[in-house]
Amino acid sequence: MDENQLIAEIRNGNAVSAISRFTAARPGVGLETVLATLINAGLKADAETAALDWLKAEPGHPVAHLALAQLYYGDERWLDAIPHFSFLRDTNPADPIPHGALCWAHAMTRRLAELRHVVAEAGQQIAPGRNLDWQAGQIAAKYLSDEDKAAFQRHWDQVRASTRDARSAFAKGPAVVTWMPDTAGASVRLQGASLGIPAETAWFLIDGTERVPAEKRADDTVAVWSAEIGKTPGQVRSAALVVHGPDGDQHGRKVAFECRDADILIAETAGASAIGMTGAALAGRVAAGADAGAYRFEYGRSPDRLDRSTDWAPLPGALNARLAASPQSTSKLCRLYVGAVEWDQTDGVFYCRSPFGKDPNHMSGIGFLDHLFTLRQNSLQPDGFQEIQPHEGSDLRDAEFTAALRTRDFDSKGFLHCLGAGHGGNFWMLTGEPIDLSTAGPDGRLDIALTLRPTPELWTHFGNNPKEQANYERYYYGPLNDALCPHVGSLPFEGAFGDWRDAPEGDIAFERVTLTYRDSNALSPANGARLVAYPSNTLCDPAALTDGRRGDPDDCWYRLGPVEEPLVFTWQLPRPVLAGRFVLHLDPLLPIKRATVSASRRSDPARPPITAALEDIPSAENILDDLPLRTVSFPGTEPVDLVRLEIEQGYSDAGVGLAGVELYAADFVPRPSAAPVTVSADIEDLEPGAEVFYRTVCRAGEREEAGRTESLNLPADDAPILIEAQIFQATPEKTSIAVRGNAMGRETTLQWRADRDDWQGTSFGWEKSSAHRYITLPGSPPGSTRQVTVRLTSDAGTSNETTVHWTVETDR
Repeated sequence: MDENQLIAEIRNGNAVSAISRFTAARPGVGLETVLATLINAGLKADAETAALDWLKAEPGHPVAHLALAQLYYGDERWLDAIPHFSFLRDTNPADPIPHGALCWAHAMTRRLAELRHVVAEAGQQIAPGRNLDWQAGQIAAKYLSDEDKAAFQRHWDQVRASTRDARSAFAKGPAVVTWMPDTAGASVRLQGASLGIPAETAWFLIDGTERVPAEKRADDTVAVWSAEIGKTPGQVRSAALVVHGPDGDQHGRKVAFECRDADILIAETAGASAIGMTGAALAGRVAAGADAGAYRFEYGRSPDRLDRSTDWAPLPGALNARLAASPQSTSKLCRLYVGAVEWDQTDGVFYCRSPFGKDPNHMSGIGFLDHLFTLRQNSLQPDGFQEIQPHEGSDLRDAEFTAALRTRDFDSKGFLHCLGAGHGGNFWMLTGEPIDLSTAGPDGRLDIALTLRPTPELWTHFGNNPKEQANYERYYYGPLNDALCPHVGSLPFEGAFGDWRDAPEGDIAFERVTLTYRDSNALSPANGARLVAYPSNTLCDPAALTDGRRGDPDDCWYRLGPVEEPLVFTWQLPRPVLAGRFVLHLDPLLPIKRATVSASRRSDPARPPITAALEDIPSAENILDDLPLRTVSFPGTEPVDLVRLEIEQGYSDAGVGLAGVELYAADFVPRPSAAPVTVSADIEDLEPGAEVFYRTVCRAGEREEAGRTESLNLPADDAPILIEAQIFQATPEKTSIAVRGNAMGRETTLQWRADRDDWQGTSFGWEKSSAHRYITLPGSPPGSTRQVTVRLTSDAGTSNETTVHWTVETDR
């Protein structure tokens, strides 16, 4: 019998006898091989028929169950997959794989009670040292019932109508608006607009006292006013447009601005941390007021002979981008790793219901992460899987992350949650600033704020989990600075410290998440670009397109009314760049349908511009499922310094709007931040036990600035190092001790002894860089005095011991 005859017999209902005869004639070939061959050849229906027929004859055949489970799982036939994965789990309950597959199946079919039962059983049955693997990262829409989708759509329709009404009312005036001053030229250009105020006189009020007469630059329905003042480098000032009309003076809001101080050049040396016996991570702070600059770290064996250095690296740019996100407003940018999602009309949020996702791929010594939420902030990586070049990523050094959370019937089970950051495919870091979700107020609200400073003592390397991950080698140690810049991954919020077998329960909502960071948008005014032409007849500040703020409808530029002729924006870059991709962030309230983007070289007007026509741009009105952006790819081979956007048509005569525009180029380097930014670098090939001296150096043009020289004593051997132990949280209910140390590349145990009781222990992992762990002790009577002694131990030795003393708070 050949393969074709075998398939014919399977289709005729003789699968069992045909496969038996087929395999009997081929030693070493069994049912598993036949089914796998059929599936790999694309004959899934035949494989399914064969496996089902075999189970009729032999209901407990594990190979047939496994083949059907995998086939149905791959095709997302969740209900069909459940009985087969249930059989495999019951046959070998210690194996985490069937448990994880059942979690997927129940979550995707919205069977929350069954999902919770499977997770509870997994905690009881999976073998010690193994972890549940279930990472159901989906946007909110994938979880919602039809009823919740309809209810949310009604809510969104109301929000959209209300915002449109507010825009229309504002556009009717009377109104005065102060625009962001343009500080890129030789002087400061003040700008603003007024509507519905018959006036020929206006001025800008500087710092609340100085009046600078304004000139009317346009006399359409909307009057545009401008004036110029001299620069005062390094000084924060304010400006407000005041228009004098028949009813007196009308004031616009005050806008703060600052002119760069070209003389600024800052190099500050910060801390350092050992990486094994022969490496170290160095940190510092740098800044420059010039248009370009670089930094490096110099180091050596003597403070008078710093004869080695890292490579010069470009200085970080300014904090020029801010994303406001939530599953309710930017659904496609938020991934939820949860058991279920439901819409709460009263609170106006999506509540994520436990259990939460389990990732056993990371955290040496812990082996799992309890996933809740992931933010994908990169404009060219909103789904997390697109190709993205390093220059299109973000710079998260000193980025500011905030979140407004709401919990409901939430039990943290003693877990501590952290924010992760890193390269999408290779290495990750975890912040050392944990969040205790049990500290939410009586109303369930909890606000958190983190600054992602690249100083080694604030981070823990994710590491890898070779015990459970077949391809664990792809996760390796990467320099902290590289994990944050360029950042081409995502920002996961997850529980890293706790017992996955007794994980958090309850509901949590991400009401609002904001990230203030740096990007390489060549059109950003922070990078020296100037807006030299823009449409008239709108009060909206045209600079809103490149101010880096997105995710909030109030930050959009818009113009009401039909587009009767193209609305043109033109940006002039400070120097030519090889334009790669242009990004349009869409306004879902007033979407544009057709536009043209072009780029040219001012010094070569005869050369035809690079042009791209955008037809039938998606409206992005479905806020749950639509991606609110459109990209345009340029060849990236010709230098350009003039970029033109023409908005030609909207979806309706109500008007058009945009949330922002960006341009990325492979050869573009952001202008340095004039405010100090934390940077770091790894050095290696050092001598074990040596004292290493180092300093931060910054240069701009012919000038160079060096920070003070500091030193670090490297370990002489690979015995574990206990760096510090301190109280993280102490209440009558529990006390958490924060421990930071270095396992020095050896599998290490964290041991502690409370009040001179017996020693207890947990894994500290096996990384060569510093890491954090947390010890949680049960509560004690108020007013009692306690102590805990901590140490690290491995086969290379035992660290010093540290004893922490504290007194439990007395109830007030």
